[in-house]
Amino acid sequence: MAKKKLQDKKAKAKEKATAKEKHQAKLFAIRRKRAEREKSLLERHYRDRVDPIRNQKQLAKIEENLEHNLDVLRALEEEYLATQKKKANLQEELEAEGYKTIEEKMDALKKQSIEMVGRIRAEVEVEAASEKILSQLVSDDIKDVEFKNKVITKNTKKISEDR
Repeated sequence: MAKKKLQDKKAKAKEKATAKEKHQAKLFAIRRKRAEREKSLLERHYRDRVDPIRNQKQLAKIEENLEHNLDVLRALEEEYLATQKKKANLQEELEAEGYKTIEEKMDALKKQSIEMVGRIRAEVEVEAASEKILSQLVSDDIKDVEFKNKVITKNTKKISEDR
């Protein structure tokens, strides 16, 4: 009897193992079919959207657009490098003047910008004054624009040299 029970246990264990293997094989087959189905759906979905370049006009246009984009990127890179160089030069100038901390540098830049705004305002006032003087000196009969421009630039140069 013990042999028979042992044989029955072995047979049941074998059946369980084969059932487990069959189940695993079935799951594997199901997963493989699902993956193949998804792959075919993706291929079908994108097949219609991706058109190969068929004519030379499209190819030439694409190449032209790419060249234009490269030119734009090169120009942007040059501009970026130029601004970085300006920033580095400004930092060096400020440090050479003795400004070490960020606050000191910012205060110095504020002072410089205020001075620059003052100079620009003065130049604008000079131009306005020269226009006023010119309009008083020049009669209405003289309408020569070049002459007016020469007189204006000469007056503004004199005034800016005097300062």
